[in-house]
Amino acid sequence: MENNPEIETIIKFLKQMSTQKNRGTAFPYFFTIRTSRWAATVEGSQEKDEYYSEDNEEMDPKNILEDECENDELSADPEENKDGKEKWAMKVPVTKAWENKGIFLTETDAKDHLRLNHYHYSKDAHTYVDHAWRAPELEAFLLALFKHFNVKPQGR
Repeated sequence: MENNPEIETIIKFLKQMSTQKNRGTAFPYFFTIRTSRWAATVEGSQEKDEYYSEDNEEMDPKNILEDECENDELSADPEENKDGKEKWAMKVPVTKAWENKGIFLTETDAKDHLRLNHYHYSKDAHTYVDHAWRAPELEAFLLALFKHFNVKPQGR
């Protein structure tokens, strides 16, 4: 092929995709940022209890379904705030939940994104490989790209 910078970029990208470690995940796969957060759970399965008040913006109690909380979990503090309203506190059982953020076709992109944007994620955030399960159009598209540019995909 002639010296075309766009084609060279595509071939370089496909070669990077085909030589990166897939961590045993089937093609097609992608990288994501896995980050943790505390999520409300049922009593008895929690890792810890959190106490939330009207002053704590970390968790909006409106997002917790009323039927998940017993009446004794809500307690009014006799001390009143500036508006004359009673302060409240809510005990919520929480557990660590994992969320995947973003889709990256190369681990380099995922690692660079996490390094540059770490402040958007939890301290235990890391790159994670996931399978594009039941995405036959994506698989066909990627395989056609690899074939067209004569790059052998990993594991094929």
